[in-house]
Amino acid sequence: MAHEMILVVDDSLDTLELTRRNLELSHYQVLTASSVAEGLEILAANRIDLVITDYHMPFVSGIDLIKQVREKYRDTEIVMITGYASVEGAVEAVKAGAEEYLSKPFTDEELLSVVEKVLEKLRLRLSRRSGGTGDDLPDLAKYGIIGRSAALSALRIAIQKAAAADTPALIVGEHGTERSQVGRALHYQSKRAAGPFVRIDLAEFPDEYLDNQLFGLATGTGGEQPGLFQTLRGGTIFIDQIHRAAPALQIKLLRILQSGEIAVPGGTAHGGIDVRLIAASSADLLGLIRKGLFREDLFFRLDMAHVTVPALRERRDDIALIVEHLAGRTARELGMTAPVFTPAAMALLEKWHWPGNYFELSGLITRLVQQGDGATIGPELLPQYLSESPR
Repeated sequence: MAHEMILVVDDSLDTLELTRRNLELSHYQVLTASSVAEGLEILAANRIDLVITDYHMPFVSGIDLIKQVREKYRDTEIVMITGYASVEGAVEAVKAGAEEYLSKPFTDEELLSVVEKVLEKLRLRLSRRSGGTGDDLPDLAKYGIIGRSAALSALRIAIQKAAAADTPALIVGEHGTERSQVGRALHYQSKRAAGPFVRIDLAEFPDEYLDNQLFGLATGTGGEQPGLFQTLRGGTIFIDQIHRAAPALQIKLLRILQSGEIAVPGGTAHGGIDVRLIAASSADLLGLIRKGLFREDLFFRLDMAHVTVPALRERRDDIALIVEHLAGRTARELGMTAPVFTPAAMALLEKWHWPGNYFELSGLITRLVQQGDGATIGPELLPQYLSESPR
């Protein structure tokens, strides 16, 4: 049972209500405010463990709220909600003092995962301050990775080894596997757990925008706007779909990994970069290297710590646990009783090869619970293709 108090600040009443409901379903205590001014009044009158604030709000922005929280409430963590795929918002939020950021749109699971990670960081800091060791490693279930199979046990060991190394790391896994969750688990089990974690999916951004936000930009007045590699000192940058990196981006990443230096486009070179780079990919990087589409030297620099995320078909023993978890979560969100899957239905789910892996299974279970009106789900309610032989 969670006892932390969370304050959600957003000028959208619909967003406030939805976020409040989802957090309370996970047993958090939640207060809400529709403006920064109202949020500051609540902070002054209550002990708040975590502030979740929107970036864009009228009159006073979420960035201003972050700055005031950092100045006045040292033991209050902060999560910034930015516009869709806004790396620029992430940079500004982290510079102001946010621990994490979420880009819209995000799932309920992503929200709860980030909240748990940030509060876990707070508990660790308070425990160490009071004389505790804080050495217990969290279970992967806290990161949305459910199961007890041998494949998942091997994944847990690989994550712990990679976390201890503090070198660049490479996470590989098929489309639909939990690469992002593994990246978060790796960061929060490392010595950088107290630092910020920023996730970037290369599929979401144009090259020029990425260049500016990662490496900085020279301004017209002779100054420089720092990028993530300069801003996130002591933190982690997680770059998903690294195989999409353009040749110019590959060269710049290689330079950072080789020398710890970064050259601001149109500006000056900076050394002493203190950011861990974790890359992930669903593609065959070695195959891309053979085709001349990915740099071999960059691959070996990234692959100093390696984690392979198993496909769902390689951990069929976990499917029943995952189904129970997903069905229970969706039912709680809808105010329903979680349905029970009959043995025949579960057998079909465990037999299917799941080409879309966890995300395919998650989508199906969510849809079945939302559309169902009974306490039991049998094979007749499952899609017909689950009864077919894998192609």
